[in-house]
Amino acid sequence: MQSRYSIAPCIEHYGCVVDLLVRAGQLVEAYELVKNMPVDPDKVIWGALLGACRSHQNLELAEVAAQTLVELDPGHDGNYVLLSNVYASMGKWGNVDKVRAQMRARQVHKAPGCSTVELGGVVHEFTAADRSHPRSNEIYGAWDELVKQLKMIGYEPDQGALLKNLDEEDREEALYQHSEKLALSFALISSESRSPIRIVKNLRICNDCHRVMELVSELQKREITVRDRIRFHHFSAGSCSCGGYW
Repeated sequence: MQSRYSIAPCIEHYGCVVDLLVRAGQLVEAYELVKNMPVDPDKVIWGALLGACRSHQNLELAEVAAQTLVELDPGHDGNYVLLSNVYASMGKWGNVDKVRAQMRARQVHKAPGCSTVELGGVVHEFTAADRSHPRSNEIYGAWDELVKQLKMIGYEPDQGALLKNLDEEDREEALYQHSEKLALSFALISSESRSPIRIVKNLRICNDCHRVMELVSELQKREITVRDRIRFHHFSAGSCSCGGYW
């Protein structure tokens, strides 16, 4: 850019390179680039590093990135949640509790997750473990049947997606009640076979729900779009447009 085109790289260019490196699993190289940038890295760059640490389970770098993000934006709940996810994925529940304690001490509140799906011009909203919908019994019944089918094709609940140290049975139950799963179940029983499903979630979709969407898109021959806090996920034939990285 500089020698051939006389263009001085700005922070957006560095952010793109960091994102490419972490997607390729080159976390150390990405971190070295961040440390040696001629401009101060912003929240986006540190967020890319932290997100990659969750995917590649790099605890040491996750703590560095999370601490920096907290200093840059101490009131953003997502930074704490991402670090909690890294700890939870490794079974470090004591560290998860410490992160939660920091949030309470700093009066940072995690936004409650909710998912919406529009059918017939009506928007249906679901929260985790929601039982308020008039078709609640049908929704949970449909999900129970769907889980049986999913397990037959290799689905295993990703208990690292939870932020609580529960026993195995309680962990599965908590995972099964995520808002996007309820929205998905409702859409499956309320729409025409093989019609596309579009879900909007106010937070980042978790690993387990992401895997479920992939499998359901293959099992039910459905195209599923989930717009979460970060990006669009388009699920089709068992895979996602994000390539399993978000």
